[in-house]
Amino acid sequence: MALAIPTTQQDLEKLIERLKKRSQKELQVTYKNLIGSEPGELDRPGLLEAIETKVKELMGSDKTPEQKTSPKAAKKPREPRETIKTLVIQILTDSPEIVTDQMISKVKEKFPDSKFSTSHVAWYKNKFRKGELK
Repeated sequence: MALAIPTTQQDLEKLIERLKKRSQKELQVTYKNLIGSEPGELDRPGLLEAIETKVKELMGSDKTPEQKTSPKAAKKPREPRETIKTLVIQILTDSPEIVTDQMISKVKEKFPDSKFSTSHVAWYKNKFRKGELK
């Protein structure tokens, strides 16, 4: 059975409790899988202590779980980009009584290939009035 390395102190405590319930033979196998060598003549308490020490070492007690994640997960947050939605929200915030044709022309200015139409304006105005746009 593979041993999942815990990321929090609470997970470590749960793991240790599970290990305490294992037999001597199961602990020896866990030790061998985790450390990569035979446990030698270690007794049950010695095995538990050695496994716990190795797990803590693998956890990197000085690192937070965020630091243990892969570099891909630690990407910088994107800068917000302008979308039709953000533009429409800005227009409606600045001038809530804007005429439909004016809004369409402002959107088409920034997004010339857009298929933004009167039905879109009506949808956005309705959602804006209800407070459902974020």
